Amino acid sequence: MAAEGGVPDERVALTSVTLAPQSHSRNSFINLAKKELTVALEDIGGTSWWASILTTLGSQYGTTHLRFVGQVDGKTRYKSSTFPAARSVTPVSPQESWSPGMNAALAELKRDLARDGWKQVLGDQDPSSLRYER
Repeated sequence: MAAEGGVPDERVALTSVTLAPQSHSRNSFINLAKKELTVALEDIGGTSWWASILTTLGSQYGTTHLRFVGQVDGKTRYKSSTFPAARSVTPVSPQESWSPGMNAALAELKRDLARDGWKQVLGDQDPSSLRYER
Protein backbone atom coordinates (compact mmCIF):
# COMPACT_ATOMS: atom_id res chain seq x y z
CA MET A 1 0.00 0.00 0.00
CA ALA A 2 1.14 3.49 -0.64
CA ALA A 3 0.77 6.43 1.67
CA GLU A 4 0.32 9.98 0.50
CA GLY A 5 2.82 10.99 -2.16
CA GLY A 6 3.27 7.39 -3.48
CA VAL A 7 5.73 6.33 -0.74
CA PRO A 8 5.10 2.81 0.61
CA ASP A 9 3.79 2.70 4.16
CA GLU A 10 6.16 0.38 6.05
CA ARG A 11 3.83 0.12 9.05
CA VAL A 12 1.21 -1.68 6.97
CA ALA A 13 3.75 -4.26 5.73
CA LEU A 14 5.02 -4.93 9.25
CA THR A 15 1.58 -5.56 10.69
CA SER A 16 1.04 -8.42 8.26
CA VAL A 17 3.86 -10.52 9.82
CA THR A 18 2.56 -13.35 11.95
CA LEU A 19 4.73 -14.61 14.77
CA ALA A 20 4.61 -18.20 15.95
CA PRO A 21 3.28 -18.67 19.48
CA GLN A 22 5.99 -18.77 22.09
CA SER A 23 6.37 -21.43 24.72
CA HIS A 24 5.96 -20.31 28.28
CA SER A 25 8.73 -22.62 29.47
CA ARG A 26 11.90 -20.96 30.70
CA ASN A 27 13.96 -23.86 29.28
CA SER A 28 12.51 -23.83 25.77
CA PHE A 29 15.67 -22.41 24.20
CA ILE A 30 17.97 -24.79 26.06
CA ASN A 31 16.12 -27.85 24.74
CA LEU A 32 16.40 -26.66 21.12
CA ALA A 33 20.20 -26.96 20.97
CA LYS A 34 21.35 -30.45 19.95
CA LYS A 35 24.75 -31.73 20.92
CA GLU A 36 26.86 -33.76 18.51
CA LEU A 37 29.21 -36.54 19.53
CA THR A 38 31.85 -38.04 17.26
CA VAL A 39 33.63 -41.36 17.70
CA ALA A 40 37.41 -41.47 17.29
CA LEU A 41 40.27 -43.90 17.90
CA GLU A 42 42.78 -43.03 20.60
CA ASP A 43 46.24 -44.55 20.94
CA ILE A 44 46.69 -45.00 24.66
CA GLY A 45 50.47 -45.08 24.20
CA GLY A 46 50.44 -41.37 24.82
CA THR A 47 49.74 -38.11 23.16
CA SER A 48 53.28 -37.71 21.87
CA TRP A 49 54.95 -39.74 19.16
CA TRP A 50 57.83 -40.85 21.37
CA ALA A 51 55.49 -42.26 24.07
CA SER A 52 53.66 -44.17 21.38
CA ILE A 53 56.93 -45.60 20.00
CA LEU A 54 58.04 -46.65 23.50
CA THR A 55 54.71 -48.40 24.06
CA THR A 56 55.07 -50.22 20.76
CA LEU A 57 58.68 -51.28 21.40
CA GLY A 58 57.84 -52.39 24.91
CA SER A 59 54.88 -54.48 23.84
CA GLN A 60 54.91 -57.99 22.48
CA TYR A 61 54.98 -58.25 18.65
CA GLY A 62 55.17 -54.48 18.10
CA THR A 63 51.53 -53.78 18.83
CA THR A 64 49.90 -50.72 20.27
CA HIS A 65 46.75 -50.43 22.34
CA LEU A 66 43.80 -48.42 21.08
CA ARG A 67 40.38 -47.49 22.39
CA PHE A 68 37.32 -45.78 21.02
CA VAL A 69 36.40 -42.43 22.50
CA GLY A 70 33.26 -40.35 22.23
CA GLN A 71 34.02 -36.64 21.92
CA VAL A 72 31.76 -33.62 22.32
CA ASP A 73 33.25 -30.29 21.22
CA GLY A 74 36.68 -31.95 20.99
CA LYS A 75 36.58 -33.13 24.63
CA THR A 76 36.55 -36.83 25.45
CA ARG A 77 33.37 -37.79 27.33
CA TYR A 78 33.30 -41.58 26.81
CA LYS A 79 36.01 -44.27 26.61
CA SER A 80 35.81 -47.91 25.61
CA SER A 81 38.00 -50.77 26.78
CA THR A 82 41.37 -51.04 25.10
CA PHE A 83 42.36 -53.55 22.44
CA PRO A 84 45.67 -54.44 20.77
CA ALA A 85 46.33 -53.39 17.19
CA ALA A 86 49.26 -53.81 14.85
CA ARG A 87 51.41 -50.72 14.58
CA SER A 88 51.27 -49.08 11.15
CA VAL A 89 53.43 -46.38 9.60
CA THR A 90 50.36 -44.83 7.98
CA PRO A 91 46.97 -44.41 9.68
CA VAL A 92 44.84 -47.49 9.00
CA SER A 93 41.47 -48.30 10.55
CA PRO A 94 41.85 -51.49 12.58
CA GLN A 95 39.97 -54.66 11.66
CA GLU A 96 38.78 -57.33 14.10
CA SER A 97 40.90 -59.98 12.35
CA TRP A 98 44.17 -58.31 13.38
CA SER A 99 42.83 -56.20 16.28
CA PRO A 100 41.12 -58.74 18.55
CA GLY A 101 38.65 -57.11 20.90
CA MET A 102 37.93 -54.15 18.62
CA ASN A 103 34.29 -55.11 17.99
CA ALA A 104 33.66 -55.72 21.69
CA ALA A 105 35.18 -52.32 22.58
CA LEU A 106 33.02 -50.58 19.97
CA ALA A 107 29.89 -52.41 21.15
CA GLU A 108 30.68 -51.32 24.73
CA LEU A 109 30.96 -47.67 23.69
CA LYS A 110 27.72 -47.88 21.68
CA ARG A 111 25.89 -49.33 24.73
CA ASP A 112 27.16 -46.50 26.93
CA LEU A 113 26.03 -43.91 24.39
CA ALA A 114 22.58 -45.48 23.99
CA ARG A 115 22.17 -45.68 27.76
CA ASP A 116 22.80 -41.94 28.02
CA GLY A 117 20.32 -41.08 25.26
CA TRP A 118 22.62 -40.58 22.27
CA LYS A 119 21.10 -41.49 18.88
CA GLN A 120 23.30 -42.55 15.96
CA VAL A 121 22.79 -40.23 12.97
CA LEU A 122 25.70 -41.11 10.67
CA GLY A 123 28.15 -43.90 9.90
CA ASP A 124 27.98 -47.67 9.77
CA GLN A 125 31.04 -49.23 8.13
CA ASP A 126 33.98 -47.27 9.52
CA PRO A 127 33.82 -46.62 13.28
CA SER A 128 35.58 -43.27 12.85
CA SER A 129 32.62 -42.03 10.79
CA LEU A 130 30.10 -42.56 13.62
CA ARG A 131 28.17 -39.46 14.66
CA TYR A 132 25.57 -39.18 17.41
CA GLU A 133 23.12 -36.49 18.58
CA ARG A 134 21.00 -35.86 21.62
